[in-house]
Amino acid sequence: MSAPQALSWVPAVYRFESYIFPGARSSPGATKKFFSHCFEVKGQNGFWEEVKTILMPYFQRKFPSVGEADRMRDFFLETDIYRELALLEEWIRSGMKLTPVQFADALRTSYIVYATWITEVAAGNPASQFPPEMFDTVKFIK
Repeated sequence: MSAPQALSWVPAVYRFESYIFPGARSSPGATKKFFSHCFEVKGQNGFWEEVKTILMPYFQRKFPSVGEADRMRDFFLETDIYRELALLEEWIRSGMKLTPVQFADALRTSYIVYATWITEVAAGNPASQFPPEMFDTVKFIK
């Protein structure tokens, strides 16, 4: 997979805000209350499982089906969804120091950097250096 292909799903992650935070711009307090309650429900029929059920088909459509490799694709998609939910839960429990928009931007930046590094290292190339200001919001998400 080339770097442009690896990065092709970043816009989908960037739209994470609109899926996870509908109406958050108008009522961040309600968002915190809603998600704090959601994360209390664990396991079967819990918030994490429901979000995965909703998002997996969306992300699966963003990547081509390649037969047996679909299992590998789905594994990485599922772990990415869980990683985003873990970051979301930590962000809420730590007091939401970033707005939902800033949080979504920080996730997007994280994915751009991480996808670039993974692609470069897998191809046997050195990892890129990114400007420090690119990480200004990222440092607050965990």
